[in-house]
Amino acid sequence: MQKQLKRILSLLLTTAISLMAPIAIAEGGQGDQSRNETLKQAFIAQYGKRFDTGELLSYIARTYKQIDLDGQGLTREKIDLFEKIYAAKARMAVAMRYLPYDLNADGIVDHEEAETVIKANLRIVGEPDRRTRQSLKQRLDRLFKDDPNKDGRIEIQEYGTLFKMSGRKRGDQRKDHSIVANALLAQDPDKDGLLTHAEAALLIGSAFQGVTIKPQSSARAAASCKVPKRTKDEELILLGAYQGKKTPSLTLVGQDKETFTGKLVIEPGSNPLYLAVTVHSPVVWRLEGAVERIKHLVVAGPRQKSGKIAAGVMGLDASKVSFLSEPDCLRYFYKIGNIKMSTSVAMAKQTFGTKPTIVHGLYSVDAMSLPSGKNIGRRDDPRLLRSGPIMMDKGGAYRVIDKKGKKVIEMLDARKLLGFGEPNMQDSYVRLDKAKVVSEAPVEDYATLPGKLGLVQLVKQGALERISRREYRILKKIHIPAGLHGANSARFLLKAGVPEPVGDPGHSCVFSEDKGQAIAGHC
Repeated sequence: MQKQLKRILSLLLTTAISLMAPIAIAEGGQGDQSRNETLKQAFIAQYGKRFDTGELLSYIARTYKQIDLDGQGLTREKIDLFEKIYAAKARMAVAMRYLPYDLNADGIVDHEEAETVIKANLRIVGEPDRRTRQSLKQRLDRLFKDDPNKDGRIEIQEYGTLFKMSGRKRGDQRKDHSIVANALLAQDPDKDGLLTHAEAALLIGSAFQGVTIKPQSSARAAASCKVPKRTKDEELILLGAYQGKKTPSLTLVGQDKETFTGKLVIEPGSNPLYLAVTVHSPVVWRLEGAVERIKHLVVAGPRQKSGKIAAGVMGLDASKVSFLSEPDCLRYFYKIGNIKMSTSVAMAKQTFGTKPTIVHGLYSVDAMSLPSGKNIGRRDDPRLLRSGPIMMDKGGAYRVIDKKGKKVIEMLDARKLLGFGEPNMQDSYVRLDKAKVVSEAPVEDYATLPGKLGLVQLVKQGALERISRREYRILKKIHIPAGLHGANSARFLLKAGVPEPVGDPGHSCVFSEDKGQAIAGHC
């Protein structure tokens, strides 16, 4: 039943502008025009900074379906119930921030309880040093900074106040939903207190007939979104991704952050291609195959503080590459069919003057064949450095173990593990020549490779000694590899007398033998 209602409403909203709106305008009088203008201005005032017309109508439809629980239409009672349920859930989210510190379950969290829990989480035993005391104070200050009456106690009666305060800070989503529902219900054509699907579609179609709502920054974006003109015979392809799959030997964002790389293989064909790629993380795109088909490549990606795009291109002449440094030109996506993709397609239409004829999305690009979009890269395999555990034997050899931790799949020496001198090695490392990279961001070689590759590199150099699967002893001053977050994090034991490491430890922990305590990272 719910799916059927969803299809019906989507159909009504889709056809409202083209079919129903002209009828409403033709039959209506001055009252209808005034009503349409009121509704239009309400939505433009609320959403004009974020949505174009198509996105706005889609958002209205989703909100309508979220509140109209039985599919019969909007009423005041349904809106009120939605607001109460949303508020209750939001208050619970606020409460969950403080309940883990309520050790005696009396509904009150004070400084003593919070400090006890934080010390336990940080594994602080005994009297902390100055640096640890400062970190402890900062955590306590953050926890109690919104204390409504500033008495150093968060009581259960204060959760409602904390919820209202957090709602103002984050831009309460419930307010957005209520504005949509209330604005529609207020314009109920027959004033019977029930706004049906057909009435809602008629209102929206009438109000937004011929209207284009542009983002607030569109004037600024238009100046920065200038791209080479596309000819009619050039097929516009849009590719979205979160990151590349492999690790290059160079970085676009400095030594403390990860850069990735992905390969785009252009298929043979007669028609020319105009390619636009957008990605979340810093990536060097390596183009191969029939690259002569590409008339132009437009690249969007993360921006550095300088405003430059942290992206690079290899295999294509610099005259055929443009970088979009303005976020309102083209935003990243990687899932096909979701809101982010729809937003990026709408932006592409505004930037390039036409909708893409082909759209592809992939979370992590190893190698993709275009225009087909076929993923031709290697799938995750236990032999890849980023998956199965790597066990070190005496003498510098490594055993690659399968996912069950039993069978030895392959024996590798350190040079082969890094891909040096092994052109057929297709693990997760790619050696690149920075002189051949087209980029507006500075390009430099990694001194220490990021992630697990960097750990292997430091072991090979004698700067690290492996203690166990994720623990290492630091024997020399090192630069901690970038990207040691989540499952890639490690624990480091700094040998007595060795200088403290430099770099960002990410989610890793550095423990000092000299001081007998953690000195950096998440411990």
